[in-house]
Amino acid sequence: MAYATQADYTAFLRGRTPTIPLAEFDYWADMGSSAVDAPTFNRLHDAGTLAEHATAVIAATCELAEAYFKAENPNADGQKLKGYSIQGYSESYVTPEPVKIEIRVQDIIRRRLGHTGLLYRGV
Repeated sequence: MAYATQADYTAFLRGRTPTIPLAEFDYWADMGSSAVDAPTFNRLHDAGTLAEHATAVIAATCELAEAYFKAENPNADGQKLKGYSIQGYSESYVTPEPVKIEIRVQDIIRRRLGHTGLLYRGV
């Protein structure tokens, strides 16, 4: 279950150009939602809990969807050019490492959901 829709994503952007093509957003929103489910211990499957924290969850899902999209499509946000060859026309870009994307995901989850109590492991 995706916690954000295309309309939520458009609102989240606040006028910025979308990084994720809207036709692909549902897939990436599912990826972001899955990343939110694990550290929140699936608490968001309860409609009341989801409604209570909707703004933070939507923002986290949209930002995570963008992070995953950028990791899979390294030139989507104008990644830095690592090498260029003129005669054989070859370009290579700096690509994010899998470890870096997981660190980025953890950072987004902590920043967006840390104040909600959803990450609390206790009773």
